[in-house]
Amino acid sequence: MDVGSVLTASVALGIAVDDTLHFLTWFRGGLRAGLGRSEAIQYAYERCARAMVETTLICSLGLVVLAESQFIPTSRFGWLIFFLLLAALADDLILLPAMLAGPLGRALVRSHAARIVPTGRSKVIRPPIRSGEG
Repeated sequence: MDVGSVLTASVALGIAVDDTLHFLTWFRGGLRAGLGRSEAIQYAYERCARAMVETTLICSLGLVVLAESQFIPTSRFGWLIFFLLLAALADDLILLPAMLAGPLGRALVRSHAARIVPTGRSKVIRPPIRSGEG
């Protein structure tokens, strides 16, 4: 593994983490709104999956043109970033929801419930959930 490959992986990881955090934020928003885990996963899909797909396609297709470069490190960067971004998107849309539906999701629900301590002094503002919105 050369320096260029390591740098490519770090760039792809940075972009992939952004999508993961968006999905988890919407998942938690669904939990805060009183949804169960599977409904919160669906809520997250409805809110951010399309944007995740669009941004990943824009970034990966925009950078894959570098694969045509005659300079080998640039060409490798183009191919690697393309495949890493597509793999990260697949993980965010398939693997992450499966993990949230399993034991990881149960742990997140428990940790979320443990942080909510009703004091009677403040109100929790919940995002509106409307059916058919998206």
